[in-house]
Amino acid sequence: MTTQKHLTLEDRYAIQHSLEKRHSFRTIARSLDKDPTSISKEVRRHRQSRYYVGQGRVPNRC
Repeated sequence: MTTQKHLTLEDRYAIQHSLEKRHSFRTIARSLDKDPTSISKEVRRHRQSRYYVGQGRVPNRC
């Protein structure tokens, strides 16, 4: 593991790309030489929810 404190923008793009390919946090962490906990915290901290609703419907965000 590296002792770098922050993730770079390239690291964040790699995480996003890997998540789109449905890779696990452990796999992503190995490829970036980071701790899996760091990856999961980064994802949790910056995730955005997407609401898919049918046409003419109001989203229920409960």
